[in-house]
Amino acid sequence: MPNVNIYSQTVRVSWRLFRIFTAILIDTWEEAFLDKPSQNMNPYVRWELFIIGCVFLGITMSIDTQLHWLVLLPLMSIYLILTAIIGYEPLYFLIQRMGGYLHKHLSLRKLLSIPDRTATVK
Repeated sequence: MPNVNIYSQTVRVSWRLFRIFTAILIDTWEEAFLDKPSQNMNPYVRWELFIIGCVFLGITMSIDTQLHWLVLLPLMSIYLILTAIIGYEPLYFLIQRMGGYLHKHLSLRKLLSIPDRTATVK
């Protein structure tokens, strides 16, 4: 009988630890990958950047010969992994801002250059 009590107590403790561990993982996941105002990427893009950065690091670590231009892979992987963790990519933000500015000003010029045909039709 004491073995059954020890077994049931072990199961209870391990189940409690499992629930605590999963709660911590879920909270960490939500904290890291929930959309926030300071983030400009969705979770799928962030996972893609993280995986690509890890692959770049793996390629660099697995080559035994001279790397030549592959020396740049760790630098690119650091950028990709950090932007994936933070959730904010400054280059993407810059391209969005420039695109918005150009769209706003170029579309305004197009509207001003179109002649008003309704005034001539009677």
